[in-house]
Amino acid sequence: MNDRHDHDDYNDEECAAYRSLMSRAYTAGELLDTALPELKYVVRGLIPEGLTILAANPKAGKSFFALNVCIAVASGSGTIAGEFACAQGNVLYYALEDNPSRIKARMKNVACGIGVDDGQIRDTLCFQHECKRMAAGGLEELEDYVDSWDCALVVVDTLAGFVGERRASKNVFFDDYELIRELQRVAAKRRIAIILVHHTNKDSEKMPLQQVSGSHGITAAADTVLVMQKEGTTTVLYVAGKDVESAEHRLVFDKTYGVWSVEGKNSKMGGTPWQRQIMEFVETYSVRGAFVHEVNERFTDHNPISIRQELKRMADKGLLERVENGRYRVEGLVGL
Repeated sequence: MNDRHDHDDYNDEECAAYRSLMSRAYTAGELLDTALPELKYVVRGLIPEGLTILAANPKAGKSFFALNVCIAVASGSGTIAGEFACAQGNVLYYALEDNPSRIKARMKNVACGIGVDDGQIRDTLCFQHECKRMAAGGLEELEDYVDSWDCALVVVDTLAGFVGERRASKNVFFDDYELIRELQRVAAKRRIAIILVHHTNKDSEKMPLQQVSGSHGITAAADTVLVMQKEGTTTVLYVAGKDVESAEHRLVFDKTYGVWSVEGKNSKMGGTPWQRQIMEFVETYSVRGAFVHEVNERFTDHNPISIRQELKRMADKGLLERVENGRYRVEGLVGL
């Protein structure tokens, strides 16, 4: 699915009807007679339009997961975890806990790991490190950025960094609910996806949705909730929402590239999604193996120097085997 997630995909009359119904009461008959635009997915099966909570413990890799999503959507040619296809569109990433140096290093590694060339995201991925607090003009500032940038996806990392300190309340559920609803309305009005990166609490005995930090008002107001929970050597991604099927996906993390993959996906070959693309191509040359220039000709949207370096790296890791005359083949293939 390489659909563009831009406003040209929507029928103007259907969008006008959608906005009209959102702003008033209407009858069942009127609803049945009204043509409405179909639900859009930024990431198929995981992140539809609307507001998504992505929650995990500190240092569990949730920011890397968010960056994986940002790069895959901004490029329009990637997948999340080697499994979930992405639409293409402009992406705004509020990296409130990071700095340009760290983001640059992570961006280059993740892009390489999922098979995206730097040029594919140069003009479609935008970062912001500082912003006003949500209640002090931050919400309006975010809306201005979204409209001027024509975003399909916005990631706020983290919710606490955007909201800031809040006064104690006698009705925490209501306050949390209204907080998330304000951001959910921004997404619903524009039919885009907003991901709020958030924390979980330390009580691992609770059900996944109950682990999301704060009151139930946060998860109640969200359209989709993703919870990452460490279990042994893998991480389970729990999915729940109004427009997605509840699911559990076991993920593994590649520290070299900062890339998340579904456990066992293409386990015959292993490696990151980008490395698997290379191996699948090299395997077509069977025992003979593929020359570097043949790999370059196949992946013309990638820098030839980067490809040569990746082939050497894969050979060092045992994913490919070097053979004579500068050729590479999949490890284990031998002549008859």
